[in-house]
This record gives sequence, structure tokens and C-alpha cells, in this order.
Amino acid sequence: MKLDKKTVFLFDGTGAALSFLSTAFVLPLFSTYLGLTPETFYLLAVFPFVYLVYSLSCYFLVQETKKWMLSLIIIGNFLYCIVSGLLIVFRSEITKWGVLLLSVEILVILLVILIEIKVYRNNFKPVAN
Repeated sequence: MKLDKKTVFLFDGTGAALSFLSTAFVLPLFSTYLGLTPETFYLLAVFPFVYLVYSLSCYFLVQETKKWMLSLIIIGNFLYCIVSGLLIVFRSEITKWGVLLLSVEILVILLVILIEIKVYRNNFKPVAN
């Protein structure tokens, strides 16, 4: 699947759906092994839920994708990485498994951000004077 300024939102929305489902419904079941409370996972699940709604709305409802729309999801994904990183740093009860889980999630999201930046650059090139 070739990603363009429209399909990148389907790509992001699909990833956000997977992240939301795992964070809201699966990971809380393993909270004692991960060292994070179920409430922490429910709070984290808000991010991918918002990104899911936003990305799929952009894909299905928007006729012409604007630069700011893709910029917003890139910034949002980066914000989620920062919040996850802060959990690793400041939650003393987090286990090694919790650190591993959040670290892998951050790496995956950073890869998604790199893909989104590439799509952004390929579709929104600056106008030459």
C-alpha cells in the first residue's frame, strides 16, 4: 500500500485502533506484571482513541487533506511518546516488563512518525519563488 496524504490517515487510524484496544482492554489485565495501574492504562488509552477518531475522520470525511491535518497527527503521536517516556522515568513502581512494553511502543510510534514525515514532505513541498 502506497501511502499518500490521504491514506496515511487510514494507516495511522488502524494503528491507533490497535493501540486503543490493547491499552484499554488487554494491558490492564497484566497491570501487576507491568507495574502500572489499570487506571494508568485507561488514561493512556485516551490518546489513541482521540487519534483513531481524528485520523479516520480525516480519511473518510475530508475531501482535500491540508498540511495542518497531517502536522497535527505527527505532533499528537510525538506527544504520546513523551507521555509514555515520562511514565518510564517517573513511575517508580513500573517493572522491567512495563519499561520494555512502553519502550517498544515508543519505538513503533517513532517509526510511524518518520513515515508520516516522509508522506508530509512528499506531498507538501515548499513552493519555490
